[in-house]
Amino acid sequence: MTTEPRWARGAEHAGRTLAGALAWLLAFAGALCVGYTFLRAVGPAPWSALGFALALAVSLLTVAAGLYGHPRLRERVRAVRD
Repeated sequence: MTTEPRWARGAEHAGRTLAGALAWLLAFAGALCVGYTFLRAVGPAPWSALGFALALAVSLLTVAAGLYGHPRLRERVRAVRD
C-alpha cells in the first residue's frame, strides 16, 4: 500500500489552483478580445473583414483554451463524455 507524501498532495493542490487561476485569466483575456473585436468592428475605424475574422477566431480559441485548461472543468467534461 503506497501513500503519497504530504508535500506531494500540497504540491498537487497548489498546481491545480495555479492552473485554474491561469485558465480563468486566459478565458477573461479572450473574452476581452472578443468584446474589443466587436467594438472595433462597429466603430468608425476602417477594418477589413479578414482582420475581423482572424481576430475573432484567435479570441475565441483563447477563450476555449482557457476553459479547457481549467482542471475542474476538464474533469467535468470528461465525466460527462464517459
